[in-house]
Amino acid sequence: MRWMGVAVLGCVGSVALAQQVTPEATGTVVGHVYLADTGGPARLAQVALQPVAVKSDERPYVEKRNDPAFRFYRTGLDGSYRMLHVKPGSYYVVVKEPGYLSPFALFANAQLSHPTPDDQQKIAAYLPVVSVIPNNTATMDIHLTRGASLSGTVRFDDGSPVPQINVSVMQKNDKGKWQGLTFATGGNTDDLGHFRITGLLEGNYLLEVGLAVSDEYVDSVLGQVRMASYSYGYLLAYYSGDTARLRDAKPIHLDGSQEMSGADITIPVSKLHVVTGQIVEAGSGRVINSGKVTLVYADEGGEDVASATVEADEPVFRMPFVPEGSYTLKVSDAAEVSREEISNGPGVMPPFHTKETVVRKFGTAGQPLVVTGDVSGVNLTVSPVAKTP
Repeated sequence: MRWMGVAVLGCVGSVALAQQVTPEATGTVVGHVYLADTGGPARLAQVALQPVAVKSDERPYVEKRNDPAFRFYRTGLDGSYRMLHVKPGSYYVVVKEPGYLSPFALFANAQLSHPTPDDQQKIAAYLPVVSVIPNNTATMDIHLTRGASLSGTVRFDDGSPVPQINVSVMQKNDKGKWQGLTFATGGNTDDLGHFRITGLLEGNYLLEVGLAVSDEYVDSVLGQVRMASYSYGYLLAYYSGDTARLRDAKPIHLDGSQEMSGADITIPVSKLHVVTGQIVEAGSGRVINSGKVTLVYADEGGEDVASATVEADEPVFRMPFVPEGSYTLKVSDAAEVSREEISNGPGVMPPFHTKETVVRKFGTAGQPLVVTGDVSGVNLTVSPVAKTP
């Protein structure tokens, strides 16, 4: 039992009064989760409650320790679930089951906070709401709809598979731009380059894979890895239709619950080349040791293809795989810097970070580049930026 002491002042001494704090009354939520296509129970599915009053995506940043914590419950072998000590209020019931539509993941916070009429209809169809009343039990049974799926193989044009690469799903947003989806499950290729992505709604999609060069720090090479950190130095995306250009990608249409195979992506390794070079100061030819180089398609409205930064170990930029074509190389954030490695402390990944101090800044620059094979010795010339008085 919890007690609170209250001090009464204004007289000789003080008198302690005991006041009992009544615990907040809560409710219970129970129910079953079923698979709509089989009629059977959803065994060991994850179930959680999300308050209907969802915070907007536009809320100012707050530290994670101030964010609410949500608990997922597992269903039993009969598909049943039971949630105790639930605070009163209205909640969306969220269920996760591989291969089935994840209702809550279909909506951004902004759609739930400020839904349009279309959003309201979609929310009513996919997000059941339960009202929790103190000292009462609410019952909510849920039937999950199986989503569509995409499967295929990622390989190079010499026939070898691309293992352990992520295959992402993209769909157009309300502004007509392709963006990645978060609710689809699966996507990593196996040792033979095979992938299968599930839980998709009916619609048009693109697949995206990223060839990446990254640094990885781990706490063990031969034993079990408990801590790891990653940093990406170069990334080239490829899309459905075997193209590195988003505008040339070929959408894939899925009907509801359709199982589509053969969504293969072939990466033409024979037409990918290495581009290396330096950023140099105009006039003196002095090599600049920091900066970003972006590869852009040369035609009007050209998209960014990839980018690389000047390496700290040696003052060069490297683009290890660039498709054949005509481009513009653009320089930004060029600077002469001093670097200092600072330890992050024991047991932290990565073990150190680099502190950079800018000595001189340089302007932007650009020059054309035609890639038909490996290109080395590219010099991108920049001029110093005059210091502000």
